[in-house]
Amino acid sequence: MKKTIYFFLILFLVSIGSFLHGADPELRGVWFAWAGNDIPSNEDIARAMDALAEANFNIVYVDVWRYGYPYFRSETFHKYTGLYTDPAVGDRDILAEMIAEGHRAGLEVEAWFEAGFMATQGHNDHMYRAKPEWFAKNREGNVPLYGAGGMSLSHTHPEAWQFLIDLTQDVIRNYDVDGVEFDRVRYPGLDCGYDSTTIALYKADHQGTEPPQNTADSDWIRWRADKLTEFVGVFYDSIKAMNPDIIVSNAPLPWGYEQFCQDWVAWVNQGFLDVAQVQMYNSTNDSYVWRLDTERVKMNDQSMLYPGIATAANENTTSSSELIKMIQSTRQRNLNGNVVWNHKSLMDTSSTYLVDLKASVYREKTDIPYRDAGWRLPAIIVNENDGRLIEKSDNWNEISYNGYEGGLYYAETSSDAWIDYYANINEEGWYEVYVFHYQQAYATTRAPYTVYHRDGETLYHVNQQTRNSRWVKLGDVWLDPGFKQKIVRLTTENTDNNFVFADAVMLIKSRRLGITPPVSIKSPPVPNKVNLIDVYPNPFNPRCEIRYSLDSAGKTELRVWSTDGKLVDILYNGYQNRGEYRFTYSAEDRVSGVYILGIFHNDKLIKTTKMVYVK
Repeated sequence: MKKTIYFFLILFLVSIGSFLHGADPELRGVWFAWAGNDIPSNEDIARAMDALAEANFNIVYVDVWRYGYPYFRSETFHKYTGLYTDPAVGDRDILAEMIAEGHRAGLEVEAWFEAGFMATQGHNDHMYRAKPEWFAKNREGNVPLYGAGGMSLSHTHPEAWQFLIDLTQDVIRNYDVDGVEFDRVRYPGLDCGYDSTTIALYKADHQGTEPPQNTADSDWIRWRADKLTEFVGVFYDSIKAMNPDIIVSNAPLPWGYEQFCQDWVAWVNQGFLDVAQVQMYNSTNDSYVWRLDTERVKMNDQSMLYPGIATAANENTTSSSELIKMIQSTRQRNLNGNVVWNHKSLMDTSSTYLVDLKASVYREKTDIPYRDAGWRLPAIIVNENDGRLIEKSDNWNEISYNGYEGGLYYAETSSDAWIDYYANINEEGWYEVYVFHYQQAYATTRAPYTVYHRDGETLYHVNQQTRNSRWVKLGDVWLDPGFKQKIVRLTTENTDNNFVFADAVMLIKSRRLGITPPVSIKSPPVPNKVNLIDVYPNPFNPRCEIRYSLDSAGKTELRVWSTDGKLVDILYNGYQNRGEYRFTYSAEDRVSGVYILGIFHNDKLIKTTKMVYVK
């Protein structure tokens, strides 16, 4: 009898897994963009994520660097401009909203730095005003406007490189993104690269000879392309050093080398990208197949290719039937997915793209090929009226509108009301905890939410009068697996104004590294006598500061290796007491590249980390 029960239990679990992810792994992506200052509302974002998930897409590339602004809260941008983001968004954080809504729906969310080196747009020239010496020039020595009126950073200036890397690392450090697509890693035209930094570097490599005035000179194109390849390599290592699970990608142009010094084939074949969404925008499958077969043979590993296709090309609309044929042609070549430009055209009410795709090539949900199954599952959401997972006092009143799914509860701040939210946690780990909120009249500005976790409880306050809000993140907490665990309590204690409002609570499994596990987690088997705190800056030029602490006294040695395992430096070798230490390392006599720093304590290698030197 027990064997029979176990058999049916296993069969049930397998069938559930097949229901959630029935098709072969395939990347089904879409770029999320908008025109000009038409910034999407949080309702627009939620509708888009729901529609894409319903149509069985599994990844969204959301625009975070465009029109001269980051669309996230950037300390790096603020350092130079005094602005954290586009002033037009007010207190909103567009990337945070995209992540909350995308992950809620079970979609991967990648931060798409669409503009790349294009750091200004029209009047949004804050970076140029802050650092004009970082910008690229043409043969006449001017900083020209390219495309729709943007200025490009110099493609060789080490501080411009560092700015772009720091900007991206702001995202990796502070947001639970699944990847980074860094685009426009190309010259905006061949009449570019005549700034003083690029000229000096070229002369150093060519016995003092000035760069050619012929912008299409083949050696001049090759040299500039190689410098861009060097940047891509440094960028890749800088991101992977922070979080190796972050996917690094780029959507290059097939003709990028000849017209823009963009040698994307070298980036792929040298291991500087995880994914290449080569733009193959054609309105017919026949033209797409020609382009696909032309480009894919250039790659040593075609599994990294996820061609970009579009709903329109050269002002010609791509029909649903042709788009479907393109996806089928991709599959016939044993490639594992496509990315569609763009979300807005897919969702146009006058089109049937999403319906047609789901009815044909996207019938079932599926995982992304390079991810473990279940990397991003839909969020755990507990509604305020879910009798199975809610316990509350009797003094709540119900409203039938303005809630996450219909209505919500409210209570007077003097009523001693409380409501507890429970959840079933299947997997231990870090979870992001959100509460749903619309602006409410006469609401408290200090709604007290207590979040329960492995290490105890944490109190958060939410201003329920905040406008333009949906999911408000409380924080990151470590949760153990268990059935019906109490996660959140909301009360009316110590509140101001008239009412407290109770709506849904959401939990999303966090994949962001760098959040220190709680103390109660078992220590690693290797004795943890050394804590490598930081290498700053990283990348660096030519000096960095290495900061570490010792938990006990002993012999300490700092070594630096090249990536091929060659020992290149012994920075320190001696006895040190318990405490914190700082060491300045200069790499002026080294070549640019990635180096490995290792710390030995009492002759045992305890910690290693990457250092990236940009010369």
